[in-house]
Amino acid sequence: MSSAATRIGIRAFTASVTLNATLGILVLLGDLDDLGARVLITSFLVSASMLSVLINAPALRRRPLPPTPVAGAVGGAAGFALLIMMVWVESPSDELAKLAVSSLIVGGAATLAAALRLVGDLPTVKWLQLATSTAVAALAGVSLVVLWTGWGGDGVARLIGILSILVATGTLLIPVIARFGGSTPTRPGPQTISCPHCGETIERD
Repeated sequence: MSSAATRIGIRAFTASVTLNATLGILVLLGDLDDLGARVLITSFLVSASMLSVLINAPALRRRPLPPTPVAGAVGGAAGFALLIMMVWVESPSDELAKLAVSSLIVGGAATLAAALRLVGDLPTVKWLQLATSTAVAALAGVSLVVLWTGWGGDGVARLIGILSILVATGTLLIPVIARFGGSTPTRPGPQTISCPHCGETIERD
């Protein structure tokens, strides 16, 4: 995503949030009927959809993992679009709800995986980035299986809990280690040059 596109997105998001605030105030001052509630919820979901794309803007520019920021932006936007559809459809089906949640799960996982790589390809966190991204993918995969198959039980709950802890731990540690745990740059030693006139060797810091 180019800088110009990012600026346009930020302006659109700002306008959307401002519209949400205005609509919310107007609704609270008046009577909240069914149509007003749907319009207000739709406006909030549109803002959330824009935000899901803007969050991926740095990764889209730098492309640390080319497929992931695209999947994050598309998945998030598609998920919120499906939620908007559910707001306006009478008696939305369970499949539509599952599809919306699935899109949000995929979009959120891809967004997080891309964000974890924004610190750069540093040796101090490379293994932790790989482990956390693997845990993110596993957590998203298990969540999707549970959502669509109804697979459950104590063991599944424990697995989701363990994966969630691993994802949270890696997400917290990666930026801290990247910022404060890197090796200190080595200072170059003195340079040796020769005087062009007398040939004497001179050391220069």
